[in-house]
Amino acid sequence: MGFSLQGTHLLRFDEFQDPLDASIFENRIGEFSYPEWIINARASWTYGDLRLSWAGRWEENQLLSGISNQQINANPLFVDPSQTGDSWVHDINFNYDVSEKINVYGGLNNALDEEPYLGTLSRPAGLRGRYGFLAVNFTI
Repeated sequence: MGFSLQGTHLLRFDEFQDPLDASIFENRIGEFSYPEWIINARASWTYGDLRLSWAGRWEENQLLSGISNQQINANPLFVDPSQTGDSWVHDINFNYDVSEKINVYGGLNNALDEEPYLGTLSRPAGLRGRYGFLAVNFTI
């Protein structure tokens, strides 16, 4: 059995607007693609020649694409909805060694069919939604 947990906590992300004046900047934390927290988790179980695994990615709520902290601070009612909401994307996979020369693997990515955020095509999951795959490897 194996387990891993990795997280990213964005402490500060200031985008400087004028390279000659460091006092002019915008804080980007919480804007689209810059959530304060992202957590990646993985669990796997091996029994003989069979390996099962689950991987999950959690992204904290963030502003929708095209909306900035500056716009929200200036007018909290700027647009509704303005937030993505938290998201979880789950992938489930298996791998089985039939013999020394034959391996079968497959899985189900985006198992709960998480949709992309409004106004984007790629986060937290792509347009194709839930999809499965199956493959066989032969070694000569």
